[in-house]
Amino acid sequence: MGFVTYMKTDKISFGARFINPVNVGKLDGKTYRQVDVSFVEINPFDADDIKALRNIAKYWKDDKFITDISVNADMIFKEKSADGIKIYALTSQGDSFEKLEPDRILGVIETEDNAPFHIYINRFQVKPDYVYKRDLEYSGIGTAILNSLKEMCNKISAISERDEYVRKFYERNGFYETSDKSNFYTWYKDYFADIFKIYR
Repeated sequence: MGFVTYMKTDKISFGARFINPVNVGKLDGKTYRQVDVSFVEINPFDADDIKALRNIAKYWKDDKFITDISVNADMIFKEKSADGIKIYALTSQGDSFEKLEPDRILGVIETEDNAPFHIYINRFQVKPDYVYKRDLEYSGIGTAILNSLKEMCNKISAISERDEYVRKFYERNGFYETSDKSNFYTWYKDYFADIFKIYR
């Protein structure tokens, strides 16, 4: 699935672009069943998409990165230049992506094209309720976002905060720490992973 580069234009700028459906768990009684949610690319030149990010930055309590993602999106909107930055969201919304509903956004990730088929994660924020609480409506949001990115490239890199939960999260999702306690994690598509293991 390729990328769209949004350009400055005098024409109407439509909102988020649907990328793919992806599985998450949805609470059904006391167990989770697999359902599809939507992975979308935010249009940083669309006022409604910018407003949706501002709203979640305002109302997501105990977040670490969504405010920075929203501020960066505002800058892109004002300067009309994305410079390789892309912002994606996971939403329970099934259609009408030209008008994202903030209450249905489950997670947001800001990335940068580091090289052809290599994505660098700048900031990554799952809705804080799903990080700090249990038995909520959805599960597996962060993994679903990474799985969608993996379909778009051969390599993903990220520098994480020094946190045991974060380290385990990346390792569960097939990332390797480049050296002990470096907090620099890399994922390679299967046919590159074995080479990486040999030479790391």
